[in-house]
Amino acid sequence: MDSERESQKLSMGTEDRISRLPDMTLVNVLYYLPTKQAVATSVLSKRWRSLWALVPRLDFDDSLFLHPQDGDANPVETTVSFMNFVNRVLILRTYIPEFKLKCTRYDSFHVNAWILAALRCHVQELDICITPKPSFKLSYDVFAFQELVYIKLGRTFVLDVPKSVCLPKLEVLCLDSIEFRDDDSICKLISSCPVLEELSVENCGFKNIRVFCVSAPKLKTLIISCSISKKDDYSTRNCVFEIVVDAPALETLFYSDFVARGYSLGTLQCLHHVGFDVLYRQEGKDICNKRLLDLLFGVANSESLALSGFSVMAFSLLKKYFFLPKFNYLTRLLLEVNEYCGPLLTIFLENSPNLEILILDTKEVWRDTELKWEPPSHVPKCLLLHLKEVVLNGCSEQEDVIKLINYLQENAKVLNKVSRLPMSPGS
Repeated sequence: MDSERESQKLSMGTEDRISRLPDMTLVNVLYYLPTKQAVATSVLSKRWRSLWALVPRLDFDDSLFLHPQDGDANPVETTVSFMNFVNRVLILRTYIPEFKLKCTRYDSFHVNAWILAALRCHVQELDICITPKPSFKLSYDVFAFQELVYIKLGRTFVLDVPKSVCLPKLEVLCLDSIEFRDDDSICKLISSCPVLEELSVENCGFKNIRVFCVSAPKLKTLIISCSISKKDDYSTRNCVFEIVVDAPALETLFYSDFVARGYSLGTLQCLHHVGFDVLYRQEGKDICNKRLLDLLFGVANSESLALSGFSVMAFSLLKKYFFLPKFNYLTRLLLEVNEYCGPLLTIFLENSPNLEILILDTKEVWRDTELKWEPPSHVPKCLLLHLKEVVLNGCSEQEDVIKLINYLQENAKVLNKVSRLPMSPGS
């Protein structure tokens, strides 16, 4: 009995504290809840009844209906329940700055009806994550709604782009696990966004693409991350296409895929951060090496460069055939340690005269491999003038790494920090 009174006091105290918060503070809390849960708070009291309607975002997720915590439910009933809920909520709203829809197995009619209802409410951020029926086709109205500043589209449907696209305010475009119809459609979509600043293309289907062209004068961030899994329908394992980038304002580039058919990166004078996770194709080594060299020359102006273990393996093979470019602006270099890393590290030290920070990282997949590093014939310029910090993640006990550190401590004249960190869990 005493415990019940204490529980009631605690509950009342908590309610009192919450009730003293301003309405907009409570609205900000509800903003981070899915709409189903936000609407559920309306039963708490008269004051809460309409607070959810002030939240500037609708977030519909059918998994909250299809997989309720209290046990399995009839799939048909839960599907109808979700549809009715979305319809009722949309009818009550006239202004929706942000609209998020996550659902499965719905047809074009229902999904597009909800999207169009959101567009009529002046939506600015549109986040659609659906696994629709095979015949799904996204409404063309999305590509002509001029108020949109953010679009995220996914997944498992073919992106059919109309002949006319007009997205004058779009700043962020994220495409996840969708299939491109052809070269022209995706090129047209990107080039019709004159103020686009961020483009993310992840795990998308490229089987119909021969040239993937990114032309965006204001673009600052470009992420191209493809699936390499044999089990993935959108894997690029058997896709060969060229990547063309015309983005003079680009600052950040991350690229993960097999070596493409070719690279044309234009002039990238503003590059700050570059990350590569590139897998080598075994067929046609000479041609593959030339393509990799074009990729490296394309990012030679970057200030920070990170190479995965697979990228280290791929780029290390270039030393047998070509001279690598000079990285005159590079101040930060991260390499994943494996048996190919040592020779490539020497080349980067020699070709990066302004390098200040060197990071050697060990991932679990390369745990048992050695650095295989040998000192260069002469002390690189970056050691004499600029290298200030070395970070070792999980590789400080390797014999060749110890030899490298001894060499750096002896020859790096301004080195003032060597950090030895354990391997990160799950890396």
